[in-house]
Amino acid sequence: MQYPFPFEPAKAVECVLYLAARLPRPGLHNIAKIFYFADKRHLREYGRLICGDSYVAMKYGPVPSAIYGMLKAVRGDARDQWTPRRAVVKRAKDALAVSGCRVKPLREADLMELSDSDVECIEWAVKKYGRCLFNELTHVSHDAAWKSTPPNTAISLEAMTTHCRGRGALLNYLRNTAP
Repeated sequence: MQYPFPFEPAKAVECVLYLAARLPRPGLHNIAKIFYFADKRHLREYGRLICGDSYVAMKYGPVPSAIYGMLKAVRGDARDQWTPRRAVVKRAKDALAVSGCRVKPLREADLMELSDSDVECIEWAVKKYGRCLFNELTHVSHDAAWKSTPPNTAISLEAMTTHCRGRGALLNYLRNTAP
């Protein structure tokens, strides 16, 4: 099943800011993994992904594709062809600094962009996984969804909901939500 949610780049910037301010070691890897856990919980509990990003099964675990591209664009990675939306890249560059794999917030997150349920799930993921080291996050993120997906391809919503209670109803809802 394709992701029935449009990617919301402005919201993604605020989510990364929110995460980077709360993690002891805000880096590309742990932001990607913590966001994956928050998104899976949000999908299970509220029937949508937080900012509509899709996940790719990479060597070290799931990676939010558009967020990763946005962070690489902020870092100045010329090889990345993330998006022609210059206003979003400018907003991200005004909000974040990315050096190597480290992400530094340059301002507070605008919580008006995030719903209460978004914050709840991000906070849950930070509390549960925020202190995990690289290898721990990699291991935990190599879950059933990641294992069932060929390398470097998108993880399906079916895979992300494998162990959800009420999975059938959730998938039916998502199918009927698709544009």
